Amino acid sequence: QKAYEDLPYRNAQDYIPQRFHKWAYDLEKPTRTQMYELLRFVHKWLQPETNSPTKIVEMLVMDRFLRNLPAGLRQWVSLGDPTDPEEMMCLVERYGRPRYRKPALSRLAGIRGAWAAV
Repeated sequence: QKAYEDLPYRNAQDYIPQRFHKWAYDLEKPTRTQMYELLRFVHKWLQPETNSPTKIVEMLVMDRFLRNLPAGLRQWVSLGDPTDPEEMMCLVERYGRPRYRKPALSRLAGIRGAWAAV
């Protein structure tokens, strides 16, 4: 059940939001146990002790935005590993551009592996 704790950091960070979205109340388990478990892994995901309220809001919005993209676009944007909403929007806007065209913003050239995945 706590397998995500054994995953490398980035994989664990990807798994926690997925677990949050798939969580469902279980009538067989104690209510308090479920609430504290949910709080624990959301706290681990959002890290309020190190992330500002603004960053937490960005993380939630980016997660929701990414989950609602069409599958191919979602996979392509994920490969770019955007760290803020601006990077995510630039990746979405670049999706489907012909390979020979350069990104509109020069700072996109440094996004981890995203251009190579085009």
